[in-house]
Formats: sequence, C-alpha cells, structure tokens
Amino acid sequence: MIKKIRERLSFLAEGEEGFTLIELMIVIAVLGILAGIAIPKLGGVQDKAKEAALTTMGGTIRTGMEMYNAQEGDYPTVNDGRSISNFSELASALSVVGVDLEAPDVLDTSTSTGTGTGITYNADDDQYLIVLPSTASSTIYYVGDQGVSTTTGDATSGGAVN
Repeated sequence: MIKKIRERLSFLAEGEEGFTLIELMIVIAVLGILAGIAIPKLGGVQDKAKEAALTTMGGTIRTGMEMYNAQEGDYPTVNDGRSISNFSELASALSVVGVDLEAPDVLDTSTSTGTGTGITYNADDDQYLIVLPSTASSTIYYVGDQGVSTTTGDATSGGAVN
C-alpha cells in the first residue's frame, strides 16, 4: 500500500521544477514595495487614535463640569478651596459628582508652568476653559462650556476666561 502511494507521488512530481531564483526575487521585491507603501499609512492611525482619546476625554471633562455646576451651583474654582493646576486636581474636583477621569497617555498631565505644557484651568460663575495639550502632536485642545475644540472661541460662550 505504501509502495503504491510512493509510486503515485513520484509520478506527480515528475516534470515539476519549482520556482526559479529570479521569480522568488521578483515576488520578494513586490512584497517589499507594498510593505513600504502600507507601513507609513498605518503609522498615522495610532496618532489619530491618541488624539481621538484626548477629544473623548475632553467631552467627559465637559460633562463632569456641567454636572458639577448643576449640583454645586458653579464651576469648581480656586475660591471654593479647589485649587486646580494639574490633571489630578481636576479629576479630584470632578469626583465629587461621580466622574472618574483617567488621563490618556497622550495628555501632558504635568503642572502648568506658563510654557505651554500641562493643563491650564480658568473658571468663573458662567464659563470655564481647560487647556489640554497633547504629547502626540502640537495640537492643543480647549474644553469649555460650549464643547471641545482646537480653538478657544469655539469652546467657550464668551471667548477667553480670565
């Protein structure tokens, strides 16, 4: 039985030569070209995902701020004992209304130093502005009473907050 299988296999293998070295090199070159085109395009996808995470977190912050305003009558400010100069202090203030904030990797959570790094928070009774710088790009997101934007005027109803 095994002898018959071997005979049939050897019969099938007769006349087949396989691929030449040139054919294999051409296939490898084509695959290399395709990889060279596809890999850079996929690299931008990660950055876009990181930026989307930051935008989503901005929306969560906005929701928390509005919940805080509805519950406490105003936005958290320095005057009510909640000095907010970094992300953890903002998260602590919003935890009062049950909003759990975790900073995505793309957010620069350091303390604001006036050099454009770290979050910046300003609020009064009617509006607020939170500046969230991204570490993935030079984009800065503004979270205000009107939404999340990359421009100050679109985030707050009255423009900049003092």
